[in-house]
This record gives sequence, structure tokens and C-alpha cells, in this order.
Amino acid sequence: ALQRPVRRQGWHQVFNDPNLSHSMKLSFEFAPVVTVVSALICIPAAYAFSRYKFPGRRFLLISLFATNAFPKIGLYISMAGVFYSLNLMGTFLGVVFVQLIGTIVFMTWIPAAAFSAVPRSLEEAARDAGSGPLRTFLRITFPLAAPGILVAMVLSFLYSFDEAQGTFLVGIPNYITMPTEMYTLVLNYPEQAGAVFSILLAIPSVILM
Repeated sequence: ALQRPVRRQGWHQVFNDPNLSHSMKLSFEFAPVVTVVSALICIPAAYAFSRYKFPGRRFLLISLFATNAFPKIGLYISMAGVFYSLNLMGTFLGVVFVQLIGTIVFMTWIPAAAFSAVPRSLEEAARDAGSGPLRTFLRITFPLAAPGILVAMVLSFLYSFDEAQGTFLVGIPNYITMPTEMYTLVLNYPEQAGAVFSILLAIPSVILM
């Protein structure tokens, strides 16, 4: 019986603390924005990688993995120096840029594979029937590739939602999301609050997956 008030106290503390509630709000702001921006940038690139042959195509595709092949902290520190010169440190746009680094590989490789799986014969048949390039893409190619694009968007959303290191370096002190807030939570809050915050941080992953 004594444990129930303690557990409820953890939930009340998380939702009533302005810092914690603000970090939750920021996480649910950044993740959709980063996902949409990543899709707008990468889906046209994915289509180009899938449908066109051009010099350096294979090198560019493989180089996208470089952002995930090595520890990111060194990359983030280098980016921080550039961001200082561009006045992007501690800004919403700066956090979006640093989170895009991790979503590019998802939003390029997976949609590129999805576009490649669409038979060219279907596109050619639509063109022969009088459909223009844009209409062929919107009515034939995109609907068939949509499941793969949706998977890429889900993975990008989860990456942005869980990203901590780059957001911490670029966003502090103005933009502290849930993953970065966990550092403070572990050190300065009771165990119950940390457990509740961990559950809240895991809920989007469980729902989307």
C-alpha cells in the first residue's frame, strides 16, 4: 500500500515539473519536423539513386553510411565549430540540422530500395497511355513505394526522438529534449521520476514499431 503513493508521486513529479514537461513538448516538436524535412530532402535523392545512372552514384550511396559508421561525438564537435560561426548554436534550426545527420541514411537507402522494387514496365505503360512524368510518379511509382517510405519515416522519427548527443551539444541551454533531459534526471531526481521518464521515452518506439 505504501508503494502506490510513491509510484504516483513519480508520475506527478514528471508531469508537474516545468522542465520535464517542456522537454517532452520539444521532443514531440523536433521529431515530426526532422522527419518531414528529411523526407523532402532525401526522397527525391532516393528516386534519383534508384532510377538514374550518374558518375559517383555508388560512392555517394556508400558515403551515406559514413555518418553511422563511426562514433558521432567527433562529428558533432566538428559541426559545433561550424555552427558557432553560423550562429546556429542554441537554435531550433541548429538542432534540426544535427538530427538530420542521422536520418539521411534511413530516408535515402530504404526509399531507394522501395523505388527500385517498382517495375519499370508499369511506369512505361502509364507513359504510353499518355500520363506525364509527374502523374506517373504520383499515381504509379509513389503508391507502390509508399510502404518502404513509411518505414523510413518511422525509423527517422524514432532516431530524432531518441537522439541525445548532438542535441545536447547544439541545443543547450535553450533546447533540451527528453533524451538529453535524462542526464539531469539520473543525477538530480528520485529514482521513481527517472523510471517514469524512461517509460514515457519508450512509448513512441513501442507504438510505432
